[in-house]
Amino acid sequence: MVQTDQPQAQSRRPIVLGVLNLVAAAIYLLLALNAANGLEDTVRQVPSAYRGSMRTLGSMDVVADGIACLGMLLGGLFLLQRRAAGRTVTQLVARLLVVSIVIILLYTIIAIGSAAGSILFTLALGLFLRFAYPIIAARLLNAPPTDLGLT
Repeated sequence: MVQTDQPQAQSRRPIVLGVLNLVAAAIYLLLALNAANGLEDTVRQVPSAYRGSMRTLGSMDVVADGIACLGMLLGGLFLLQRRAAGRTVTQLVARLLVVSIVIILLYTIIAIGSAAGSILFTLALGLFLRFAYPIIAARLLNAPPTDLGLT
């Protein structure tokens, strides 16, 4: 049997995902800053009856983007150091974002009421697409830490 010094393709996965996590962290930071800057303009464009709800939804968006940014940043740094904490942080952030999506959708249904039906599918699709990377990254890191080459 011939042994090589080439690392396994699977052991490169944490490094690749670590770099992608850092890129995603920068994107989520830009999304959070953009949402925070445009929040009042968005609120002014809706009827006055819905302004409080829109302000709350906008704030939820900023918080979800902030969670994604910080989580991807920490997870990426830990993964680049080949630490199992990167896997754990990435999976935790993915779960938190799924919960955030559900909370935002439920709040939309409660706050807007019967008018929510027309925008609910579009909102759900947009949220799932926006937070797809952390969910996919968590799934790719589902193997045991030793199989991924993490300590």
